[in-house]
Amino acid sequence: MSTQLLETFLGIFLIFLVMLILVLLIAYYINHQVMKLPDNTPKTYIRKKHPIRNSKPVVVCVGDSLTHGRISSNYINILQSRFGTKFEFINAGINSNLAWNVLMRLDEVIECKPDFVTILIGTNDVNATLSVRNMKDYIKRMNLPKHADLNWFKESLGQIVVQLKENTEAQIALITLPTIGESLEGELYDQIKDYNQIIQDIGEKHDADCLTLDKVMKDYLSKNPANPRFSYENGMRLMVWSAIQHYLFLRSWDSISRRAGFELHLDYLHLNSKGASMIADLIEGFIRSHINMQIKRF
Repeated sequence: MSTQLLETFLGIFLIFLVMLILVLLIAYYINHQVMKLPDNTPKTYIRKKHPIRNSKPVVVCVGDSLTHGRISSNYINILQSRFGTKFEFINAGINSNLAWNVLMRLDEVIECKPDFVTILIGTNDVNATLSVRNMKDYIKRMNLPKHADLNWFKESLGQIVVQLKENTEAQIALITLPTIGESLEGELYDQIKDYNQIIQDIGEKHDADCLTLDKVMKDYLSKNPANPRFSYENGMRLMVWSAIQHYLFLRSWDSISRRAGFELHLDYLHLNSKGASMIADLIEGFIRSHINMQIKRF
């Protein structure tokens, strides 16, 4: 091999190596941003001194990525801005959690001694059942001991509510699941309905409030139909692309949502600020109604 050819080869190799390193660094950065825990986690709150912990009402919002708020508009930040410093809002959301995952980490929620607990969980339970590929992915990533299904969701959510009832004095609100995508008919919509019925049944059984997010979204979408540019099958790629746009190109979640053709979503699972505000509205109403009830007693 001639010296000139060797230099050309080495030059191409170095360019490829630099590009590979750059891609890996970008992938690491995006993943770090998506998985980064919020400042107001249960563990962070528990480490605070007791006088601070007992000085104002504590609201723990339990859930998955919709609550975590790193790949979705953050409804807890919306709530904190509405209530100001008079309430302590704790973010107990973790990306990709199923109801069973929440049950496994419920002790830290109980240790916060909450006055209010909201629970928005089940989207991943549904999503896992929609394809063999999804199920395998969730089992591996979330260390599930078995395949997710409707009965396991019911059992896990029921135990979550029972343990909160037995170990806290909190007012509890279960939130029905948002739509997967924005169609109000078909398999995706039908799957959600079964899980939402269970959420409402458990709320009624254990005397917990039930906030019907699905109804709010359905009413809105029936008047404002969307035309997504991508199908559910491309949802994972759309989610990754949303994260890249937000954290690398600094586009807002709402801008990303509009580009994808959604009204309330970013992809088929996560929400823009309008969708997140719907959750915040329901939780705000739940908290204020119980505060008003307490005031009327005295």
